[in-house]
Amino acid sequence: MLEDAKMMERVTGAVERRPYLVLLCVFLVSGFMTYGVTRLALVIFYAFVAALVILPSVLVIYALWKRK
Repeated sequence: MLEDAKMMERVTGAVERRPYLVLLCVFLVSGFMTYGVTRLALVIFYAFVAALVILPSVLVIYALWKRK
């Protein structure tokens, strides 16, 4: 418990001394998280679409669509 209080004092001291550096770190972490979530969602979506192509109903619809 005492170590947690000391750590919080160190963190608050760092925030008071360099608030812009802390904000920069927060924005960088948020940006990387947003990029990672978007990238992961696209990978999952592409895997889902690739699995759909195997289905016969999708192949029939695609063939009919290409005929137009």
